[in-house]
Amino acid sequence: MAAVRDTSFGVTDLDMVVTFRNLHNYNPVMRAVLNEAVFDALKPGGVYGVLDHTRRHMEPQSRGNGRRVDPVQMIKEIQAAGFVFEDYSTIHYSAADALALEVGNPEVANQTDRITFRFRKPL
Repeated sequence: MAAVRDTSFGVTDLDMVVTFRNLHNYNPVMRAVLNEAVFDALKPGGVYGVLDHTRRHMEPQSRGNGRRVDPVQMIKEIQAAGFVFEDYSTIHYSAADALALEVGNPEVANQTDRITFRFRKPL
């Protein structure tokens, strides 16, 4: 495996970091690196917002769902970085998305069901 380059954001006092539809692009190792970098960049009490396309819980990754994330897996991974899961929202819930098609498929593009989570760095 290639060495991971410095991933710090060069700050340690941010109030909030939001990741918007990109965690699905990373494997679990790189998500852990990102989550730890976000944790380090936030001041105590800082908020980490996460929004991404939903995949069914425990569904194996496939070509059709590869740009989706398992919500339970995301919670566990982000908590492993030290965050406290604080809340979620259904604002991006889409009953029309059966979670079966790749997010770029015209049948679901811009209409996918999405997780929306709020985590907090402990004080």
